[in-house]
Amino acid sequence: MQAYRRAIEAAAPGRRIVDLGTGADAPLAIMCAKAGASHVDAIEVMPDSAAAARRRIAQLGLDGQIDVHCGSSSTVTLDQPADLCVSEIIGMIAGAEGVTAALKDAKRLLGPGGRMLPSRCITWFAPAEAASPVYVDEDCTAVADHYAERIYRSIGHRFPLTRIVTFNFPEANLLAAKKPFEDLDFNTDSIEQASDSVTFTTMKAGRCEGFVLWIELHVDADNIVSSWQGSSWAPVFLAMPPVMVAPGDSIAVNLSRFVKRPGENPSYEIIGNIYRGGRRTGSVEILSHYT
Repeated sequence: MQAYRRAIEAAAPGRRIVDLGTGADAPLAIMCAKAGASHVDAIEVMPDSAAAARRRIAQLGLDGQIDVHCGSSSTVTLDQPADLCVSEIIGMIAGAEGVTAALKDAKRLLGPGGRMLPSRCITWFAPAEAASPVYVDEDCTAVADHYAERIYRSIGHRFPLTRIVTFNFPEANLLAAKKPFEDLDFNTDSIEQASDSVTFTTMKAGRCEGFVLWIELHVDADNIVSSWQGSSWAPVFLAMPPVMVAPGDSIAVNLSRFVKRPGENPSYEIIGNIYRGGRRTGSVEILSHYT
């Protein structure tokens, strides 16, 4: 949050600001007001959270400076366009919470020259050995199976357990150099659905058990936050059935980011093969779908 504070203190004074997804405590809206914004329009889609935000803002005596609107970025209208849009709709995978669609809608609330804060978010990824046993299949222990079944019941159907938040992931477990998984520039029209092809060359022998992903959030040009180094976010491990690799192996994958149904958050797929000297030695199939 310190990176946001520094960026807001530099950008907010004298400006009209829209805070997208303000939440019950409205931290960014309050930060903007205290930094000298001329006015803040705070948008929150959940009625209970919007009501809580109004109470919090009134308690601080900022209700003359901050207006809370209950609605979404696609439905709310403002009396005047904003100079700056602030938000924190960033997932452990940058686009996983629907930030691309939300900020695309929010651009209509900005006046000429209006900009986004944060400005950009890159999700990096690399093949890796798991920090601990994570792959759930037919051989998983009775304890793991018990908790998996509880998750399935709460969601209402079975699905692959592949997206696992992991703290303090050891760099020694990386099998190849990092490459971009997503690169979202919020001041341009980022695409909700995209595909790409990436090839890794393994640096050492090991057991490829999936891919670790982490974000690099550019709040502004001078304030950058990495989930690898510890922050409000953490790396995510996308698990797969393990494949042994040797130095110089190629891991060639196709990446897909897509929205299955309007209004849903993105789903992700990593599909490909592992090669040694031109011969296929294993496959990659990770389906991490929104449920």
